[in-house]
Amino acid sequence: MEGLGWLNTLYDVTTDGVFTKAPDNAIDSVMKTNLYEVFTYLSWKSAKSEYESAVRDGMDQEQRMRDSFKK
Repeated sequence: MEGLGWLNTLYDVTTDGVFTKAPDNAIDSVMKTNLYEVFTYLSWKSAKSEYESAVRDGMDQEQRMRDSFKK
């Protein structure tokens, strides 16, 4: 999301559907949501992505180490 601007960030949040409430559409629902809640969600989403990336990197490193011991 970094460097994409607010419109793309808004679209990203709306596609997740977390804040969508009837009868409003997804975009209007996000725009009516408390900004703090939206930022909290974006922060959580960013932290989750970083954590998953670190886990993948650790698993890849562990696999490379196992492969090197097999040789």
